[in-house]
Amino acid sequence: LAEVNAARERALQASEREVQATQQRAGIEREIAQQKIQAARQSADSAKSELDARRAAIASERDRLSSAQVRFGTQVSVEIGSQRVLGFVVGRDSLTSMSGRLRRIRRVVSRIPMLTAPMYALCVAVAQRQAASVADALRLAIPNRHAHEEAEYLAERVELPIMESPHPQDPRVWQPYVGGEAFLHHLSVGQSPRAVCAALPGKAGGIEQIAAACAATLDSHRSVVVVVPTARRAARIADSLEHLLGIEVARLVSEDIQSVRYRNFLHALGGEARVVVGTRAASWAPVEELGLCIVVDDAAPTLREQRAPYCEARDVLMLRAHGEGAGFLVFSPYVSEQSAALVESGWAALLRGSDAATVAALPRISS
Repeated sequence: LAEVNAARERALQASEREVQATQQRAGIEREIAQQKIQAARQSADSAKSELDARRAAIASERDRLSSAQVRFGTQVSVEIGSQRVLGFVVGRDSLTSMSGRLRRIRRVVSRIPMLTAPMYALCVAVAQRQAASVADALRLAIPNRHAHEEAEYLAERVELPIMESPHPQDPRVWQPYVGGEAFLHHLSVGQSPRAVCAALPGKAGGIEQIAAACAATLDSHRSVVVVVPTARRAARIADSLEHLLGIEVARLVSEDIQSVRYRNFLHALGGEARVVVGTRAASWAPVEELGLCIVVDDAAPTLREQRAPYCEARDVLMLRAHGEGAGFLVFSPYVSEQSAALVESGWAALLRGSDAATVAALPRISS
């Protein structure tokens, strides 16, 4: 019995020692596992911190580049609600009077500032005159962007375009009009006369008079915008001016495809085109140093916008001539009611044919 008890005691002691050894091994393994977990957490935290730092650096670089690219007239993309809409930058300031939440600019759409300060002022003036929104006027002033044409233009563009001198024109083509030669002289010396011309029939009321006015304006290092009622007439006048003046003439016609219209818009914006001819879309041509606005056949119904802001090309050019200090000429075979009101108010002078020129231009009737 004593031996049995001793054996049982030895078995219990061995079992206790085995349990203690198992517990020690489990504790060591648990401690090692905790150390591994802690090391993994530290490694993950370190990787996350490095990733956050890289993201912050990328965001900082992106914000810096965007800030450098966001200039007046730049087209940008902004989120409003669930939609991304396009807009133009018309000012930058560190303070704002807006009480609502400001939204970040998501993307700079174009590298070229498409909206100039004079053009924005014109859009505001047209919107106020027509009781419309500035967005309606901007829709007329800025054509839809064409990325491919813009990339080609930037690749081919030179910093300082060569200003071609026009072929000299005979100023005597304005002799049949009372005050015609004086009007031409004022343009050639850099002044900005305003006139309504009742064009005579025949050669005395044709393209030569327009070409002489354009040449006088170009000689004073300024640009010209000519607006006509139809695309066919715009093409004919543009071809005639290129032949008479010997320089490139840009054409802005709303009927043109998007790429062609945007390319001509960029040439006018960049200063490569000093003479722009077109339909009512040409009223908004962003030429540099505008010197003369010409509207032909001003009462034609095609020169009135059929959508908001429902403006007429003559009124747009009047506001533009006033805002940019440019000359203004209505060249039509009649004097419309609106043009007569300009003459009566003293805003524009009347250029009428002299008695001798009028008699010579009229058809002869024999009995």
